[in-house]
Amino acid sequence: MVASSYAETLPLILIGMVLFRRGFFDGRLPRARLRALAWGCTLAALLLTGLYLAWAWPRGFPLMAMQAAIAWGMALPHLLGGIGYAAVLVLATPALARSGLGRTLAAAGRMAFSNYILTSLVMTTLFYGWGLGLHGRVSPAEQWLFVAGGWALMLVWSSLWLRHFRRGPLEWLWRSLVERRPLNNRTG
Repeated sequence: MVASSYAETLPLILIGMVLFRRGFFDGRLPRARLRALAWGCTLAALLLTGLYLAWAWPRGFPLMAMQAAIAWGMALPHLLGGIGYAAVLVLATPALARSGLGRTLAAAGRMAFSNYILTSLVMTTLFYGWGLGLHGRVSPAEQWLFVAGGWALMLVWSSLWLRHFRRGPLEWLWRSLVERRPLNNRTG
């Protein structure tokens, strides 16, 4: 299992490294090329996915075909879709960054480590047996309320925290450990 996970992940890491080195993420890639990738990759992914659906749907999504699609058959549409969606986000980032929503998202991103751990603690407390034990008692539709609530909480707390501190609490701890001294984390 571990070896196959490396075999699946390594090509994606290499593709990401090539995109990074070519300036995909930092604005060095011309916007015209980004637009071409956004449109081309997204449409190709939708077309390939649509072709698979057109075949699988009338057949009732046969189990073996679905397993094959999940294991490897949809890898190309997923890769193309990921590159297309990433290109859309890179194109939208400059305008988004100047907006209130963009600043709020940036605050959450600056505290990604703290938000990841806090979200894990909150959701395991809600859903695991040692907490409220909601696993299996909340429908998939109701789970979206927890997701939306978690996102809202993360966005609000990140913005409020960063009004008073330079970094999130775990980001501060990590940076202090790296520099082998407690850093000043207060703003101003």
